[in-house]
Amino acid sequence: MCSCSPALVKLSRRATVWKIFSRRSAISILLILPAIASILALYIYEKPMVPPPHKKGAKTNMIKTRSIAPPLFIVALLTLLIQAPVFAGIYKWVDKGGQVHYSDLPRVENAEEVNIRTNETTQTRKIPLKSEEEIAAEEKRKKEAEAKKAQKPKIPASEKRRLCKQARHELEVINSRGRLREINAKGEYIYLPEEERQKRISRAKKDIRKYCR
Repeated sequence: MCSCSPALVKLSRRATVWKIFSRRSAISILLILPAIASILALYIYEKPMVPPPHKKGAKTNMIKTRSIAPPLFIVALLTLLIQAPVFAGIYKWVDKGGQVHYSDLPRVENAEEVNIRTNETTQTRKIPLKSEEEIAAEEKRKKEAEAKKAQKPKIPASEKRRLCKQARHELEVINSRGRLREINAKGEYIYLPEEERQKRISRAKKDIRKYCR
């Protein structure tokens, strides 16, 4: 399968569809045309109307009908001629600037006909079934990976006691003061908003639950 641009592939698909349609149309016309010609030859060509024999002396009236078989043949022939360029396929040529062009009709005399094959079929790949042992081993690996991910490094008992004491002290200080204040980079005292105060209370309580057990 060649690597072609989407526009070229689309043009090739359109030409392929037109080829199939035109071939079927031409075959249908070629199959039906002899039957039509035979019927017209029997019933539509010039046919004399002879009066009944018991009428003596009557003149024979020749009623001529116009044949429509030749016009039908001309229409069929023109249809085939109109559809003939469709069988041309895809043409390729290079202009004066060196740029390559593709078209379903030959635009220049030195156009080269090319055949483009597009991969229209979708191949399905069969996935081999896993055995029970493989499934069990895969599940075991997943559980071990999840357990390892969930494991956290254990904190020494002395460190936990220190963090617990620090959290309790911080909560006690916050509750004992109405407003919190800190020293900024300029060495000035600034008061923290109530929202920040509530955040620090929640954080201290969380640390107490975590380390004071």
